[in-house]
Amino acid sequence: MTRLPRGYAGQVEVAVNIPDDLFKQAENVASEQRITRSELYARALESLFAANGPSDATPASPSPAWLGWSDEEITRNLNEHAAQHDTKLDPALAEAQLRTLLKHWEWEE
Repeated sequence: MTRLPRGYAGQVEVAVNIPDDLFKQAENVASEQRITRSELYARALESLFAANGPSDATPASPSPAWLGWSDEEITRNLNEHAAQHDTKLDPALAEAQLRTLLKHWEWEE
């Protein structure tokens, strides 16, 4: 596997959602090994990929753009989905988003 030097500008910053207990375990392992969370996750992904063999460049779950869908087709599909499913935002999530926005909102007097 080709490895890029640490600090290489080609690294990507991502945000992921994982269960609290899994996060706590990861924090403990990173602390015990004296490595950053990013290094731990990178090593875990490298191990997963090594165990499952090489992958090709095709995404496992193709994105709409990869499928060649136009913006209009994506919008139509999203609208069809929304018409058939409950798309209301969870009240607790809506409240958390509002609190976050209010913290960073610049109020004019």
